Parts: sequence; structure tokens; C-alpha cells
Amino acid sequence: MINILFTSNFDLLPAFSTAFGVSFGIAIFEYYTHKKGKVA
Repeated sequence: MINILFTSNFDLLPAFSTAFGVSFGIAIFEYYTHKKGKVA
């Protein structure tokens, strides 16, 4: 299954990792924003 994923959907890997990185970054950004808002 992993081999099929890396061979057939190799083009989707960069897109998936990018989307994951963006969503993860937004989550951290919102976390710090809310945390800063509560402190202020």
C-alpha cells in the first residue's frame, strides 16, 4: 500500500505536505493569537 502510494500518487505528496504545513502553521498562529489575546 505504501509502495503504491509513493509510485502512483508521487505528485500528491508535495501538495499534501504543503497543505499539512500550511494548516499546521495556521493552527499554531491561531493558538498564539488566542493565547496572546487572553493574556492581554
